[in-house]
Amino acid sequence: GRLGMPELEGFLMKQMDTFRSWKKRWFVLRAGKLLYWRSKGDDQPADSIPLLADTKILLSQHVPNSKVKRTNVFHIVNKGRVTNLQAEDEADLHQWVEKLNEALVHMYATDVEW
Repeated sequence: GRLGMPELEGFLMKQMDTFRSWKKRWFVLRAGKLLYWRSKGDDQPADSIPLLADTKILLSQHVPNSKVKRTNVFHIVNKGRVTNLQAEDEADLHQWVEKLNEALVHMYATDVEW
């Protein structure tokens, strides 16, 4: 059978829509949802980032014309809307990208018939 849904939590820098500034947010991937809070202990999430059937999780070098000059950045692309996120280090980056991709596969991939 399938393993449980991938889960992950930790701090990521998020590029905000206003002024394009970067802010540290507490992110939680759980049950196929990516939620984030302003601070780790907050009751209510600030928002969520949709994980849809056609969502793409991309590393910076795969985004044409990316204006982001930071390292360890990945992008969540939903129908042309791009969310830029920065991990603390390369290991963290790969963990987030891997878990997000696993979650997408888990939710939307049809069972492969061999």
